[in-house]
Amino acid sequence: MNNYKIICLIFFFLGICLCLIGIYIYTKHMTFSKYGVQTKGSVKEIEKRLSHNLSGADEIKYTYYLYTLEYLTEDGKKICAKSNDGIKKSYALNENIDILYNSKNVTEFIIIGENVNKRLSILFTGIGILSILISIMFYFK
Repeated sequence: MNNYKIICLIFFFLGICLCLIGIYIYTKHMTFSKYGVQTKGSVKEIEKRLSHNLSGADEIKYTYYLYTLEYLTEDGKKICAKSNDGIKKSYALNENIDILYNSKNVTEFIIIGENVNKRLSILFTGIGILSILISIMFYFK
């Protein structure tokens, strides 16, 4: 097998991995659509982070935030949980924001209006499918 076909196989398996990541993110998002309960959460802690993307000599920075929120479940239980996903929007301490928490795992929540996960799942799956199709096309060329 020549190097050309090996590269095609690498892109094929990379595409499969990207598709699987996209599907995982999408199913996690759909869990909130199915089991999510809407409530208000109060911002109790803010963790500010900087992201660094290096492209050649230019460095691109953007800020995102991880929040610890306190909210009540349907049965009145007080939950204090930290977000897993960073978002670009900044909220103030003690600000009340709309969230969806997972009724199956009440410490998981997403902030309403931040559909980053859905966009990421489409992006990963789309690039994965494109990578698979291009690798197949060039493998059998």
